Amino acid sequence: MCSRLRVFLRYLHAEGFITTDLTAAIPSIRRSGEARLPSFMPIEGVQRVLDGCDRSTAAGRRDHAILMLLARLGLRACEVARLSLDDIDWRAGQFTVRGKGRKIATMPLPHDVGAAIAAYLQHGRPRSDSRRVFLLVDRRAKRTPLAG
Repeated sequence: MCSRLRVFLRYLHAEGFITTDLTAAIPSIRRSGEARLPSFMPIEGVQRVLDGCDRSTAAGRRDHAILMLLARLGLRACEVARLSLDDIDWRAGQFTVRGKGRKIATMPLPHDVGAAIAAYLQHGRPRSDSRRVFLLVDRRAKRTPLAG
């Protein structure tokens, strides 16, 4: 925020709206090295998140499959959201990822990730004409455990 305010004050001074350059009046905020977010999550933390998914529900199966794609393959959220049923080649054990800048890549589909997606598709994904793999879940609807 301070940086943005400095840029705005510099603009006002350059355009003549203020006569004095006030950028020096904005303090410089320094962050300590400890204040940064970690660049990765320890494997134990990832496993706790995965284990926290209630796979007896449709939403839990969906969440688990999404988290497996994020954690195991490092996909971006937008790449997971764009995943289509047509992108998965079950026989070849691979799938197509549509990434940033319209880049398309083929990636291997590890067995555990494929199993999580298959469990969602077979026992959690509602019937739909949409070709997207992952659909929104109405969390207000009553959650009932699914068989299988």
